[in-house]
Amino acid sequence: MREIANSILIQEIEDARMQLDTAIETNKAADITYSYSVKLDKLIEEYITRHTICSRRIGDRS
Repeated sequence: MREIANSILIQEIEDARMQLDTAIETNKAADITYSYSVKLDKLIEEYITRHTICSRRIGDRS
């Protein structure tokens, strides 16, 4: 279950990165580019948080 959720999150990060890259390359309005950047940052933060929590749980077991 975690692997599925993880792969979905990774796909969302990749999609958001592509949206941001496209917005930058095509000179979209600053507010649109900014919104893609914020979305990507939030997804990356969620990814890091999940892996930090998981690493701490694994570390607690040893």
